[in-house]
Amino acid sequence: MHMIPKLLWQMTILILWINPDVSISENPCENISKKGKLVLTAENISKLDAFCECEVLQKIRFKDTRKLSIPFCLSANEHLTEISFAKNPIQRLPEGIEQLKQLKKLDLSFTEIVYLPDFISELTNLKTLNLRGTQIEALPDGLDHLEKIDMRMIDLNRQSQDAIRAQYPSVKIYFSSPCQCK
Repeated sequence: MHMIPKLLWQMTILILWINPDVSISENPCENISKKGKLVLTAENISKLDAFCECEVLQKIRFKDTRKLSIPFCLSANEHLTEISFAKNPIQRLPEGIEQLKQLKKLDLSFTEIVYLPDFISELTNLKTLNLRGTQIEALPDGLDHLEKIDMRMIDLNRQSQDAIRAQYPSVKIYFSSPCQCK
């Protein structure tokens, strides 16, 4: 009886030795850290929909990626609450992000994004929005549900900062010292 599993194991090793391109399928959920974080790079971003069934997935960080889209299946994942596009050379929010109604934290810091689309206000569970180091100078209406917006390292004068604070008086907004713009 014990010989059959041993024989199967030896055959698997032989097949892999003969053809190293054959891979043993692995559960994609095992690539998620114990804290529920997944880092996606340009090399593995095409496999994003493989993680749709992973209930442990709480945070996604995109790293060194340019072309981004969010699969529809992730909108059903109630545990996915954080997405970071920080330091990616993207100029707009990826397609599909408006479906992620469960998001609580969105990090767009140090991206090439210059404006936020109106649909961002539809992410009603969103509490923290990090815009640090972007070129965003104005915010769309409807972000009253946010608790915190980080707009540091954006070159805004005192008048622009005051206008944003007046737009969202109940939201904690972080600015750098105002520029000495004329």
